[in-house]
Order: sequence, then structure tokens, then C-alpha cells
Amino acid sequence: TKRRNIRHLKRRYHYSHGDRSVPPRRRYSGVHFSSEITVESVGKPSSVRTAWSCQTSWRPSIIMEDNVKHILEQADVTGGLHYKNPPVPYACPLPVSLTVGSQIYIQGLVPEVSVRFSVNLQRGTGEADPVQLHINPRFEPEGPVVVRNSREGKSWGREEREGTSPFAKGRPFLLVITATTPGYELAVNGLPFATFDYRQGLALADITHLCIHGDVILRSVHIPVPEMGPGRLPKHG
Repeated sequence: TKRRNIRHLKRRYHYSHGDRSVPPRRRYSGVHFSSEITVESVGKPSSVRTAWSCQTSWRPSIIMEDNVKHILEQADVTGGLHYKNPPVPYACPLPVSLTVGSQIYIQGLVPEVSVRFSVNLQRGTGEADPVQLHINPRFEPEGPVVVRNSREGKSWGREEREGTSPFAKGRPFLLVITATTPGYELAVNGLPFATFDYRQGLALADITHLCIHGDVILRSVHIPVPEMGPGRLPKHG
């Protein structure tokens, strides 16, 4: 049986892919786990991490040995990319082209002094490159607003400002962007707050980067890639 030893946050997680024969040391029934296994490329330091997120309901076995907690677990693994505490400004190349059903998860914190920040789905990272989706929370004197827009070349399109802003200064957020048939659905902390239709000449499949700028602290970015199995690492860069 193949076994990978992964060190993370001074804990040692033993992940045994396909091993059903590991005897449990101590059982806890009815425990629901939402866990994450982070793998870093061996011998090539990088800020890019590949993670497989697991949500399971099963009995973990926990061993106490030399004050180190060992968790032996078997679970279904969903592939994807996970970036923890990325710096801002941030430009992330997408591992695959987006399609209808694709989702992007962005977790962060709005500082008390925030004036505005932006989350863009775009082709390339240049100032004249097209932006298919521009999400721009602003904290204006008249009140907070989330501007949605797109850009072709250096020309911005028509702004959309309708709806109440779900972002608040000093508060954490989880922004989920979902690609649907007519356009993008935007939700924050589990609540949908806006949609943005695809605009002519700005195809979903042409998006290559997620770019984030402005007054925001990023905690994590997660891009699920279901077809990316645990045996392969994506190319990045």
C-alpha cells in the first residue's frame, strides 16, 4: 500500500490511499469531519499548494505518541487547487478552462480601513487585457456598494450596482463565484446577492486568471478541479 507522510502545521498526517486494512486504535462514532490535506512539491519550494478537500462521516483513529497526533483516514478525495493566505495583489492562473458549473471560492477579511477592492476573472494580467467579470466592493460615503462590470481593451462596460452589499468592514467573508448558462452567480456567506450575464466577446472559456487587488486580506482561494485525481499535480505558472 502506498503511504504518503505529509507534515502540516507541526502535525503529521498519514494518508493511506486505498488502504482498508489499517486497524483503528480508538473509535469515535458519528463524527463529521471537514478536513484538508495539503501537498507541497518535494524539493521545489513554492507558495503554490495543491490540496484535496475531504468531507466525510466516519470513525477516525487517533493515536497519541510523543505528543504528536496521528490521524489515519480513508476518504473520497476531490481534486482542486487551494492557496492559503495569498498576498494581495494576487494573480492566479487557472488550472483548467472554466465551464458551466465551475466554481471559485474566495475567503477573506475586509479591513476596517478598506476603501475598495476588486476580484477579476480575466484573460491575461495586463492593463489592456479583457476582464470578463469585475467584482468591486466599495465603501463609499453614501454607503457600501458592489460594482459589477467587464472590460474590453482599456474600455470598461456598463456598471451594475443594484442590490445590497454583503461586505462589511472588519468582517470575514466567503465569496463563491458560480458559472451558469446565462452568466455568473455571486454569493457571500452562503447567500446569493447578484448575477452578471456574459457579455458579447468575453467568453467564459477564455478566462485564464483570477486577479485580486485592493484593500482586502485573503485567507484562502479554492478552485475545485474534479478530474484532477490525487495521483497528479497540476502545472502552475
